[in-house]
Amino acid sequence: TKNINNKTNLKTIYHIGDSHCLSFVNQKIKLNNKIYKILPKLISGAKAWHFANNEMNLSKKLFINHLKNIEDGSKVFLSFGEIDCRPDEGIISAYLKNDLSKKNLIDIIQKTTKNYVEFCCEHTKARNVILYIFGVHAPIINKEDTKKADLLKQIIKKFNLYLKKICDEKGLNFIDAFEHTRNNNFISNKKYMLDNCHLNFKFIKVIEKIYSTSS
Repeated sequence: TKNINNKTNLKTIYHIGDSHCLSFVNQKIKLNNKIYKILPKLISGAKAWHFANNEMNLSKKLFINHLKNIEDGSKVFLSFGEIDCRPDEGIISAYLKNDLSKKNLIDIIQKTTKNYVEFCCEHTKARNVILYIFGVHAPIINKEDTKKADLLKQIIKKFNLYLKKICDEKGLNFIDAFEHTRNNNFISNKKYMLDNCHLNFKFIKVIEKIYSTSS
């Protein structure tokens, strides 16, 4: 009976995120010689900024609510930050709307990534949840975004840099989507894209390779 259960009732990795968590729905992934099924926990339209914000908001409430349905000790993927890094909203919009001399771009990115991760850690630590935090993949530059292309690339590179830094400081797993999806010009190599914005399930093989020897 035990063997049958191992085959039919796979352990779950919960994937909390905006629409990016839907890319891997019900896909299987092998981590540390165990096979898991990925179950999405959607928070539609949520930015890392929503979790970095000091105020309680709907995204935070949904995150906390999702955790209630996750077993202690579970592995959890987090996919937030991609919307923050889009050319038409998030960090670029916040930066361009302000007096650039007063609102330093690096300060916005550092504060957003740090507070986002700290919020998630605060609400998962009592549950012994093992977090895997996705970085933002390399962008596909559309024609209408070419004027902002350099700024967009700078923001995504810096966002990933500081997100990785805070993950390293806290001993969290960081999935470097940028490094595996970029070309030499720091834009998308289009190897793992479902559309212009979302990774496809083929990226699971990259994650497996990254953590094939990790504990």
